[in-house]
Amino acid sequence: MGSTSVMLGIGITQGTTAIKSIIKDIGKPHIVHKVDLSEQPKFKSKVNNEGVNKKKEDISSKDSKSETEAYVKDLNSLKVKNTLDKLGWELPPEALNKIPKDLADVKPNKRGVGIRIQDSEKGAIVIRIDKGDPKGKFPSQKVDHVRITYGGQVINRNGSPILDTQVKRPSKTEEAHIPLSEWIKWKEWNKP
Repeated sequence: MGSTSVMLGIGITQGTTAIKSIIKDIGKPHIVHKVDLSEQPKFKSKVNNEGVNKKKEDISSKDSKSETEAYVKDLNSLKVKNTLDKLGWELPPEALNKIPKDLADVKPNKRGVGIRIQDSEKGAIVIRIDKGDPKGKFPSQKVDHVRITYGGQVINRNGSPILDTQVKRPSKTEEAHIPLSEWIKWKEWNKP
């Protein structure tokens, strides 16, 4: 190893990340920093109504999987509620509870009052909830309604995909706009 060489090594193993420091001078010992990620505590904040942190508690050993999932779902619901608050619109709790916890990308609609919740930027799974527009093209658009994309396909009121071989633009059809009052009665978010 020459006097001008620099060595950097990064290794990731199950739960442990080892990072070797950059060695610039010959003769200095290698410094290895190990961090065991499996032992790092996970924290959640308890927040009062004013949004001020009361205390943090370690949830890594206390909470069961279902409690952790409920906490994540609450965070996603909070994102949805905050976005709706900015729009000045409220959804019934039944609608908020129907939104899956893993759809974490939340943003307001580009046009009109509404919200778009999706799995990623690509949008293979999307729930778009729109406020009714009295000027809407279809009766189902004149009331609060939902448009669902699942597996990249638009879902109709029966929970079946609207194939693009049937119509040119499935998302622009009346069947694609499911009244919110009907959707909240579905057994699952994507199936009646």
